[in-house]
Amino acid sequence: MVHASRYQYQSHRSLTFVCLLLAYVFLGGKMDIQISDHSDLHIVSINVAQFGNDTIHARGIAALIKGLNPDIVVLQEFGLYYKWPNTAVVAAQFSKKIGLSEYHFEPHKDNIFGTAIFAKFPIRESELVYNQISQTSEGWIHHLDINGTSLFVANVQLESYNFQNVGSDVLAMTMVQKRQLNQVKMLLKRLSDKHKSIIVGDFNAIPYSKIYNVTAREYEDSMAEMGNGWQSTYVKLPIRIDYLFHSKDIKVGRADALYTEHSDHKVLSVHIDL
Repeated sequence: MVHASRYQYQSHRSLTFVCLLLAYVFLGGKMDIQISDHSDLHIVSINVAQFGNDTIHARGIAALIKGLNPDIVVLQEFGLYYKWPNTAVVAAQFSKKIGLSEYHFEPHKDNIFGTAIFAKFPIRESELVYNQISQTSEGWIHHLDINGTSLFVANVQLESYNFQNVGSDVLAMTMVQKRQLNQVKMLLKRLSDKHKSIIVGDFNAIPYSKIYNVTAREYEDSMAEMGNGWQSTYVKLPIRIDYLFHSKDIKVGRADALYTEHSDHKVLSVHIDL
């Protein structure tokens, strides 16, 4: 009888999982599926789109993060949405809202937006790789101590295709791609001697583009590895431009792209084993 009960439990659990998965696919990723796993570390990445300059979106994203209960959060286009012009206060208060005490946010001295990281673990060092004045394009490498194990997290936003500023001609696109490629190469060079590292954020590049391929030669694409590489991460177009790449000495337990009404990007939710 004991063996039969276990078999029935496993069968019902498998059926429930399949039903949830089908519902998730047909609802376009707008259903929040909670499935327990035993991965060591939960990482969440969101391009918060400057919160749309609206405290409603800031509160919504904070609540979403708290509900997901991640160990590490990396944000792109994070910054001032109130308390002008005190960016330090904004980061400190956002840290309290999401319950992650360790954080780093240091935009260009003449800017109010950039990348930010929040974590449950100590951030030993943060190294700037590139940033641009009056742009959200920025990349930092953070050295985290995960219970005695070093993890290097590169939080990035590559150069954007902002056609309102540079024009929509072929020359402008080529210039953006050259900058993106240069930024990726700088990141890979800085990480070349570091074990257990990830590159995560908004790449502004689709799968199998040159920028993607250069990164994928040295790092694994977590969503593709989990069979979810077909999912879009940009709400306005059916394309994937947000990624979590990981070094080959890291294993992925799960990777998802979750919808939120508070940004034009989906939320990357990735569980990894160190």
